[in-house]
Amino acid sequence: MELSAIYHRPESEYAYLYKDKKLHIRIRTKKGDIESINLHYGDPFIFMEEFYQDTKKMAKITSDALFDHWQVEVSVDFARIQYLFELKDTEGQSILYGDKGCVENSLENLHAIGNGFKLPYLHEIDACMVPDWVSNTVWYQIFPERFANGNALLNQKGL
Repeated sequence: MELSAIYHRPESEYAYLYKDKKLHIRIRTKKGDIESINLHYGDPFIFMEEFYQDTKKMAKITSDALFDHWQVEVSVDFARIQYLFELKDTEGQSILYGDKGCVENSLENLHAIGNGFKLPYLHEIDACMVPDWVSNTVWYQIFPERFANGNALLNQKGL
Protein backbone atom coordinates (compact mmCIF):
# COMPACT_ATOMS: atom_id res chain seq x y z
CA MET A 1 0.00 0.00 0.00
CA GLU A 2 1.44 3.35 -1.07
CA LEU A 3 0.80 5.48 2.03
CA SER A 4 2.27 8.65 0.52
CA ALA A 5 -0.44 8.70 -2.17
CA ILE A 6 -3.32 8.75 0.34
CA TYR A 7 -4.74 12.26 0.63
CA HIS A 8 -7.72 13.88 2.31
CA ARG A 9 -8.25 17.39 3.65
CA PRO A 10 -11.33 18.23 5.76
CA GLU A 11 -13.28 21.45 5.10
CA SER A 12 -12.29 21.49 1.43
CA GLU A 13 -13.35 19.93 -1.85
CA TYR A 14 -12.64 16.62 -0.09
CA ALA A 15 -15.35 17.16 2.59
CA TYR A 16 -18.20 19.55 1.93
CA LEU A 17 -21.87 20.02 2.75
CA TYR A 18 -23.88 19.33 -0.38
CA LYS A 19 -27.57 19.85 0.42
CA ASP A 20 -30.29 18.69 2.82
CA LYS A 21 -27.75 17.81 5.52
CA LYS A 22 -25.85 15.55 3.11
CA LEU A 23 -22.08 15.62 3.27
CA HIS A 24 -19.80 14.47 0.43
CA ILE A 25 -16.52 13.00 1.67
CA ARG A 26 -13.70 12.17 -0.75
CA ILE A 27 -10.26 10.60 -0.54
CA ARG A 28 -7.46 10.10 -3.07
CA THR A 29 -5.32 6.94 -3.33
CA LYS A 30 -2.69 5.54 -5.70
CA LYS A 31 -4.26 4.17 -8.88
CA GLY A 32 -5.09 0.47 -8.60
CA ASP A 33 -3.64 0.19 -5.08
CA ILE A 34 -6.79 0.07 -2.94
CA GLU A 35 -9.53 -2.57 -3.17
CA SER A 36 -12.09 -1.00 -0.82
CA ILE A 37 -12.59 1.89 1.59
CA ASN A 38 -15.06 2.07 4.46
CA LEU A 39 -15.91 5.32 6.20
CA HIS A 40 -16.61 5.14 9.94
CA TYR A 41 -18.53 8.23 11.03
CA GLY A 42 -20.83 9.76 13.59
CA ASP A 43 -21.46 12.60 15.97
CA PRO A 44 -18.27 13.43 17.92
CA PHE A 45 -20.16 13.83 21.20
CA ILE A 46 -21.91 10.47 20.87
CA PHE A 47 -18.49 8.98 19.95
CA MET A 48 -17.30 9.69 23.51
CA GLU A 49 -19.77 7.07 24.80
CA GLU A 50 -20.61 4.79 21.87
CA PHE A 51 -17.79 5.31 19.33
CA TYR A 52 -18.67 5.60 15.62
CA GLN A 53 -22.38 5.26 14.90
CA ASP A 54 -22.23 4.06 11.31
CA THR A 55 -19.99 2.65 8.57
CA LYS A 56 -20.49 3.22 4.87
CA LYS A 57 -18.62 1.78 1.87
CA MET A 58 -17.06 4.36 -0.43
CA ALA A 59 -17.33 4.22 -4.23
CA LYS A 60 -14.50 4.84 -6.67
CA ILE A 61 -15.85 7.78 -8.68
CA THR A 62 -12.98 8.42 -11.09
CA SER A 63 -9.34 7.67 -11.87
CA ASP A 64 -6.63 9.60 -13.64
CA ALA A 65 -3.12 8.59 -14.68
CA LEU A 66 -1.84 8.49 -11.08
CA PHE A 67 -4.74 8.35 -8.62
CA ASP A 68 -8.12 6.82 -7.81
CA HIS A 69 -10.68 9.17 -6.29
CA TRP A 70 -13.31 7.81 -3.89
CA GLN A 71 -16.50 9.40 -2.57
CA VAL A 72 -19.38 8.69 -0.22
CA GLU A 73 -22.46 10.69 0.76
CA VAL A 74 -23.46 10.63 4.42
CA SER A 75 -26.29 12.23 6.38
CA VAL A 76 -25.38 14.63 9.16
CA ASP A 77 -28.11 14.85 11.80
CA PHE A 78 -26.42 17.14 14.33
CA ALA A 79 -24.52 19.56 12.02
CA ARG A 80 -21.18 18.09 13.13
CA ILE A 81 -19.27 14.94 12.28
CA GLN A 82 -16.22 12.87 13.12
CA TYR A 83 -14.98 10.32 10.59
CA LEU A 84 -12.17 7.88 9.88
CA PHE A 85 -11.22 5.93 6.75
CA GLU A 86 -10.56 2.18 6.75
CA LEU A 87 -8.54 1.27 3.65
CA LYS A 88 -7.92 -2.27 2.37
CA ASP A 89 -5.40 -2.82 -0.42
CA THR A 90 -5.28 -5.48 -3.12
CA GLU A 91 -2.91 -7.62 -1.01
CA GLY A 92 -5.26 -7.71 2.00
CA GLN A 93 -3.40 -5.18 4.16
CA SER A 94 -5.72 -2.84 6.07
CA ILE A 95 -5.06 0.50 7.76
CA LEU A 96 -6.99 3.35 9.34
CA TYR A 97 -6.47 6.89 8.05
CA GLY A 98 -7.50 9.93 10.04
CA ASP A 99 -6.28 13.16 11.55
CA LYS A 100 -3.15 11.46 12.93
CA GLY A 101 -2.30 9.93 9.54
CA CYS A 102 -2.07 6.20 8.82
CA VAL A 103 -2.31 3.85 11.80
CA GLU A 104 -2.69 0.11 12.27
CA ASN A 105 -6.24 -1.16 11.83
CA SER A 106 -7.06 -2.19 15.38
CA LEU A 107 -10.08 -1.74 17.64
CA GLU A 108 -7.95 0.42 19.94
CA ASN A 109 -7.04 2.81 17.10
CA LEU A 110 -10.61 2.80 15.76
CA HIS A 111 -11.89 3.89 19.18
CA ALA A 112 -9.08 6.38 19.91
CA ILE A 113 -10.53 9.88 20.36
CA GLY A 114 -7.92 11.83 18.39
CA ASN A 115 -7.67 9.63 15.28
CA GLY A 116 -10.74 10.83 13.38
CA PHE A 117 -11.15 13.92 11.23
CA LYS A 118 -13.64 16.36 12.76
CA LEU A 119 -15.91 18.98 11.25
CA PRO A 120 -17.05 20.85 14.37
CA TYR A 121 -20.01 22.66 12.81
CA LEU A 122 -21.54 22.52 9.35
CA HIS A 123 -23.18 25.83 8.44
CA GLU A 124 -26.05 25.70 5.92
CA ILE A 125 -24.62 28.88 4.35
CA ASP A 126 -21.52 26.85 3.36
CA ALA A 127 -23.56 24.24 1.46
CA CYS A 128 -23.17 23.88 -2.28
CA MET A 129 -26.39 25.54 -3.54
CA VAL A 130 -26.92 24.60 -7.18
CA PRO A 131 -30.15 26.01 -8.69
CA ASP A 132 -32.58 23.44 -10.12
CA TRP A 133 -32.50 24.98 -13.61
CA VAL A 134 -28.79 24.18 -14.01
CA SER A 135 -29.46 20.46 -14.55
CA ASN A 136 -31.36 21.22 -17.80
CA THR A 137 -28.92 23.79 -19.15
CA VAL A 138 -26.63 23.43 -22.15
CA TRP A 139 -23.45 25.46 -21.68
CA TYR A 140 -21.41 26.89 -24.54
CA GLN A 141 -18.03 28.56 -24.66
CA ILE A 142 -17.80 31.05 -27.49
CA PHE A 143 -14.40 32.29 -28.60
CA PRO A 144 -14.99 35.32 -30.90
CA GLU A 145 -11.33 35.54 -31.91
CA ARG A 146 -11.66 32.14 -33.59
CA PHE A 147 -14.24 33.26 -36.17
CA ALA A 148 -13.42 34.60 -39.64
CA ASN A 149 -14.12 38.33 -39.90
CA GLY A 150 -14.90 38.19 -43.61
CA ASN A 151 -12.21 40.66 -44.67
CA ALA A 152 -8.61 39.45 -44.88
CA LEU A 153 -7.36 43.10 -44.76
CA LEU A 154 -8.66 43.37 -41.17
CA ASN A 155 -6.66 40.35 -39.95
CA GLN A 156 -3.71 40.95 -37.65
CA LYS A 157 -0.27 40.00 -38.96
CA GLY A 158 0.38 36.29 -38.51
CA LEU A 159 -3.28 35.23 -38.72
